[in-house]
Amino acid sequence: MNEGGASRRGGIPGCLLLMFVTAAGSGGCSFFLTQGPPPKAQRTPGFTCTESPVLPTVDIALSVLSFAETVHAAAKGRTPLPWLGASLAFGAAAGVGGIRVNACNKAHGHPYVPHAPTAQPDMMPELPFGVRSAHPDKPPVPDPDDPDEPVQEPAGPPAPQKPPPEL
Repeated sequence: MNEGGASRRGGIPGCLLLMFVTAAGSGGCSFFLTQGPPPKAQRTPGFTCTESPVLPTVDIALSVLSFAETVHAAAKGRTPLPWLGASLAFGAAAGVGGIRVNACNKAHGHPYVPHAPTAQPDMMPELPFGVRSAHPDKPPVPDPDDPDEPVQEPAGPPAPQKPPPEL
């Protein structure tokens, strides 16, 4: 017993066990708590479904933590199978929940689509990076896909080198 009267007997594995027992009540929450959109024929204006990716994200985090505990249990000589099962269950629930959330957002007309960074037109270079040499002392690099640009044939075989001088 320490000064506070609490024992450190459980330690980190005890905290992890408590966290996973608590999470087991909501385990796979995105599998049970997310709703995809109704079929197109049954959609009415104002239909509801789960738009927030919070629940699948929580399941992904729990899956990663379960997998980490799987590795830890195997390293300590304990059976890792329960943790591996929890990791797979949370991962599967996250996948199902993520698919439902993406379908809901797409049905509402606002799917996540990554956009390229926007910039002012006068801030962009005239040619994309990598097409021409940016260094003023180097000649431009020929583009092999440009039909208007002459293609330089490779030079002949390398010139023979002089043998090293004898000592």
